[in-house]
Amino acid sequence: MMGLGEAKSRVGDLGEGVRTWEEAIALLEKAHAQHDVVRLHKLMAWTLSDRGDFREADRHVAAGLTALGTGEPSDEHVELLMISLYTANRRTQLADVQPAADRV
Repeated sequence: MMGLGEAKSRVGDLGEGVRTWEEAIALLEKAHAQHDVVRLHKLMAWTLSDRGDFREADRHVAAGLTALGTGEPSDEHVELLMISLYTANRRTQLADVQPAADRV
């Protein structure tokens, strides 16, 4: 389902791609496949930020961080925080960039 969502998104059907990814996340959460859940949240956050849907991108960053839990910082933590910085920069709200940069 991950690849199907990506394919739909790349050919311009973002809505259908996001719906497919959301379905995949629900299935992966039930299967306790947290690594894949985080991976999909990162993919969705990048894609949505690139398309200008900053609120939804932020939501997926937050969901990815929540799925990671409070363990040791990892590459996934850094990648999600980088997406947050990227989104804040694209939004051009400099007030958002500093808090995100401080977390990295």
